[in-house]
Amino acid sequence: MSVTFLDHTYDIHADRVHAYGADVTKEELAKLRALPNLKHLDLSCTNTSDDMLEIIGGLETLESLDLSLTDITDDGLHHLRGLTRLNHLRIKENSLTDRSMAHLVPLQELDSLNLKGLDVTDKTLEHLAQLPKLERVVFSHVKLSAAALERLQQQLPKCDIIVQYPVADAEEDV
Repeated sequence: MSVTFLDHTYDIHADRVHAYGADVTKEELAKLRALPNLKHLDLSCTNTSDDMLEIIGGLETLESLDLSLTDITDDGLHHLRGLTRLNHLRIKENSLTDRSMAHLVPLQELDSLNLKGLDVTDKTLEHLAQLPKLERVVFSHVKLSAAALERLQQQLPKCDIIVQYPVADAEEDV
């Protein structure tokens, strides 16, 4: 058996799908439900939006998800709470803020997180501190204070926290 997704045919046992740069629809995403072993999904640089996250949130076998440069907002990230096996999440250059980062807390298997170019502050770090399995988190082009980053490191001592290109003049939220 096979599944056709975005003009590519995948064996029913496929464990990864890359849709980089594609024009994705809800109907196309729904086809991925037929892949029982799907572990890795790359939707970067697609038109993936909040309403599509509901379908993605139902792909319970996912372990790795890339939502970089998509159209998701704070209103949609809560749909991912059912991805309890997810261990790697990459979110870059989206319209996400601290409000949506609270929806990451149910993802207790998350061990790798990459956040770039989001409108997040120290408040986000309070949510991330509730992810005890985090081993690596990369922040890039975000506004975080040194004090809050130090607190996160103390709360997650085994986590490798990498800050690339910090936004200048980040002051601690009080």
